[in-house]
Amino acid sequence: MDNQLSAMLTSLSTLDSTREERELLRRLSQLAAHLEAYRSETNYRFSATRAYHDLVLSRLQNIREVEVEEHMSVNEFLSRRLVPALRTCESVQNRLEDLSRRIERAGDLLRTRVNLTMQEQNKSLLASMDRRSHLQFRMQETVEGLSVAAISYYMVGLVSYLLSGLPLETWHLEKNVVLAFAVPAVVALVWWMTQHIKHRLIKDPLKTDHLPNE
Repeated sequence: MDNQLSAMLTSLSTLDSTREERELLRRLSQLAAHLEAYRSETNYRFSATRAYHDLVLSRLQNIREVEVEEHMSVNEFLSRRLVPALRTCESVQNRLEDLSRRIERAGDLLRTRVNLTMQEQNKSLLASMDRRSHLQFRMQETVEGLSVAAISYYMVGLVSYLLSGLPLETWHLEKNVVLAFAVPAVVALVWWMTQHIKHRLIKDPLKTDHLPNE
């Protein structure tokens, strides 16, 4: 596990894409899960080993062994064999805990890197959406201008058709002159109507939801 973690930390500085970062984070999570499973299987064994060691030392003190010259005592014999074994268990347990802390720090570092990458991507996405919204707004203004021009053109045609049926000569008026004065008024009226409708839609866009379905 130590070698796997070292290899992952080495590859951390060479990641080029979010996909690689997420893949490494997945592998790191799997390694952490395996380590925790191994620790859960061994912790109770290490705890039992320490308890048995303390129990043996307590029993040896209770028997009050008398040392015999040129002979190894039972206390010394057992101590020479139990203490190294206990220290080995403690060393393994400490190493597993250190490995767990290293995996946790590596995971935090990698998650921070993934979050920063996602924030940059979200920032770029929002900037792109803002540019798109601005472009759509400009296109909408262009369409509104073309709509005003088209509607005004047809309304001027209606006015011209209406003037053809009026006795302008008796009023000392010329049709072209009347149309020339009518064009600005028609354009202004159409523009006012489109702006009025747009403002109503912006003010209460949900009104269209209450319209009856055909």
